[in-house]
Amino acid sequence: DNYVNPDKFDGFRFERLRAQEGEETKHQLLSLGVDYVLFGHGRHACPGQFFVVNELKVMLAHVLLNYDIKMADGGGRPKDWQFGIFTGPDTNAKILFRKRRT
Repeated sequence: DNYVNPDKFDGFRFERLRAQEGEETKHQLLSLGVDYVLFGHGRHACPGQFFVVNELKVMLAHVLLNYDIKMADGGGRPKDWQFGIFTGPDTNAKILFRKRRT
């Protein structure tokens, strides 16, 4: 595994990694480099990657502030699927959203 206790939630995991000497600009939601190619790399990199990441943060904040969220089966987080080096969320999992009352 790449992280200490990867199955345990640690809200400050990446903050501590960034606090290490020489790691200040790494471990962000968006990092540039050959080890993080989600938005491409070099001259083929997506020019809107910073805009996209900021929009995703705004959308996530809106959902967390305005909706109650739970798994449909009442359980915890479902297992990820893996295919070679790729990992993704369970595409059959059902998530319930309910608008919060104000």
